[in-house]
Amino acid sequence: MRRFSSLPADYDPLTLCFVVPWVYLSDHALILGLVRERLASLPAGNHLSSIQYVPRNVINGTRGTADRWLVTTTSELAKQELLKGLDWRGVKIGVRVYNDVIRAEYYNYLRFLDLNNAMETLHLPAPGESQQLHHA
Repeated sequence: MRRFSSLPADYDPLTLCFVVPWVYLSDHALILGLVRERLASLPAGNHLSSIQYVPRNVINGTRGTADRWLVTTTSELAKQELLKGLDWRGVKIGVRVYNDVIRAEYYNYLRFLDLNNAMETLHLPAPGESQQLHHA
């Protein structure tokens, strides 16, 4: 779980994100191809500002977390087209606005902290810890 010290500042409103768990850093060309395929129906022009791979396991110090891709478009039209999702060999890939995802992760983190504090107050083990019963 990503930890936050405060609500992150907003990113570019044209930045979108998606998760493709089976694609690794070396597959930028595949991701670019999927994005270009979705944008092919738009009028000619450069519709992409950037594509970035985000290795969340490295950033969060975790294992098993699907890595994320960020795509920043150059127009609202391209953004709306990508929000329809991507398709890879019949597998639908959901695309979301990155600011919405980050805000949701932040509020989930706050709920986690509240739950942890409540459990400590009640002297319950934190999630993932084993509970030992004490017999008198």
